Amino acid sequence: MTKKPALLSTLLAVAGITAGLILAGYLIAWGAKKLKRTPATTPAVTFSTGEKAPQETSPAPEVPQEVTKLIEKFEKLQQKQQAQEVLAQMTPPATPPEKEAYNFLLGVDMDPSGQAFRLYNTAGTGYKLTSYQIKECQWQSERWICSVEETRQWWNNVEGRWTPALTRTFRFEIIQQDNHWQIEKYTDPQSESGVEKYSGFGV
Repeated sequence: MTKKPALLSTLLAVAGITAGLILAGYLIAWGAKKLKRTPATTPAVTFSTGEKAPQETSPAPEVPQEVTKLIEKFEKLQQKQQAQEVLAQMTPPATPPEKEAYNFLLGVDMDPSGQAFRLYNTAGTGYKLTSYQIKECQWQSERWICSVEETRQWWNNVEGRWTPALTRTFRFEIIQQDNHWQIEKYTDPQSESGVEKYSGFGV
């Protein structure tokens, strides 16, 4: 009588082990199939029509203090109407029209020393700078492009007095030569002058 329960227990234990082995085998097989379906690499990111893939961009460089100081020196010299010193902050004229405009501004035809300058003293260039403000500078094509808001008054020869103050924006192109920053162009965006380099002066 005592042998039957022991035999039954043995059979149940064998059945349980067998079922466990079958279940484990099934799980292993299922896992292997899933791994085959899963790609080994990260899926590529796709973009909708008209959307560009993100690109790494380097941060814009900071405006060197030398550049802003150059503009400030230039404008303060303008306020003092020191024509020779103002033009000395710029690169030399390179083309015949630029040289002609440069000589005109300094009055070289009247005084080779440049002391008889027309800048600030002649119609068109006869203005005084009352204030200025640097608005922004951007790094473009190996140079700094700066916008400066100036407030000026022009001398009215007919009425014999200064005009009301007028505020306009002028453009500086500043380059570095031999580790030295200089103004390449001082332009008036509204000017139709053929000599862009000096159009900010009204020539």
